[in-house]
Order: sequence, then structure tokens, then C-alpha cells
Amino acid sequence: MRYKILNTELQTPSDHGIFDSGTNGHFLLPNTPMINKQSITNPLCITLPECYTIASTRTCLLDIPQIPATARLAHMVPYLAHSSLISVKQICDERCRVECDATNCYVYFNNNIIIHGQRDEKTKVWTLPKQTNPTPTQNKKA
Repeated sequence: MRYKILNTELQTPSDHGIFDSGTNGHFLLPNTPMINKQSITNPLCITLPECYTIASTRTCLLDIPQIPATARLAHMVPYLAHSSLISVKQICDERCRVECDATNCYVYFNNNIIIHGQRDEKTKVWTLPKQTNPTPTQNKKA
């Protein structure tokens, strides 16, 4: 997927989402790997910077079974323009730890690296895979 941030084009791999410290929850495009999709009667309404409002159509869980279900709860939002958003806040609020440096980002749970992402060199935006392998990697720093 391609989009511009600060007049710089970012190409996000289709299996990654933007790791976003400014959102309170995970907002996923319909092509995101997810489980437990549930229809909703009260959609979550999101006002975009351009003053448009978009709404969620389902709740679901990110397909990352190594972290608590509450850290995976998400909203499917079909009209997001570019990429799924994965919330730093929501992951950290559920006993996970996040470490980001100039090039990489790691999500830990119980001292295991659960997710490893990278930072785009041009835009400085971190992206994370939206799905993990079933076996976490041991944290070598613990």
C-alpha cells in the first residue's frame, strides 16, 4: 500500500500495519488477518483530520494469540484510507512492553518477543506485522 506522510511516499507491506502511538485502539482494514469477527449494532465513529467521519463495521481480534485477548480487541474500519493502525497504547495497557529504536520495534509479552517491526527510513514510521507465527522468540535481553 502506498500513501504520503509529510510529502514522503511510504510503502507499507500489505501484511503490516502502522504502529500508532496516537490511537486508542486497533483499527483494521478488512484484508487484515483477524479472528472472532462480530457484527455490531453500535459502530465506533471516527472523525478524520479532514472532518470526515467513518465507522467501524465489526469487532474482532488481531490474529496474535501470544498476547492477551484484551490487547488484541480491534474494530474493522473498511474506509481507512491507507493501512491498518495498531495501537501502542492498547498493547502496553495489557501487560505488554514495547521497545523502539532508530530502525526496529519489538513487542514483548512475558519476556518473549512476540512481534518485530521495522521503521521506514524515509518517513520514520514504525510498521508491525498484523499476524504472528505460533511460536514466540525468546527475549535475549531479559
